[in-house]
Amino acid sequence: MHMPVHYATHVTWLGAIGAYSTEASESAHKQQLKDAYRHSNPNNYIRQIIEYWTRISALKMRRLNMIQWAIEGVYTEDVTNALNLLPSLGRFVCPF
Repeated sequence: MHMPVHYATHVTWLGAIGAYSTEASESAHKQQLKDAYRHSNPNNYIRQIIEYWTRISALKMRRLNMIQWAIEGVYTEDVTNALNLLPSLGRFVCPF
């Protein structure tokens, strides 16, 4: 695209440019809200949604910290295996 006058034609023909499309983030946003709403009740649901995602984020961060500590050798092999922190193949696989 060498001239801005062609932008509308190209977007109509090819679709939105991936880096500038909001479709993926909007879809994730809707899914997150629906998931959190299902875990709440109608009484003060906005606060419950925020608390739900705060807990989920904290648990995910804790899990990632534990995986990092397992990689660094902070945990013994028995603890690492019991908590299933590292896959048996020795490769890192994100649990989320």
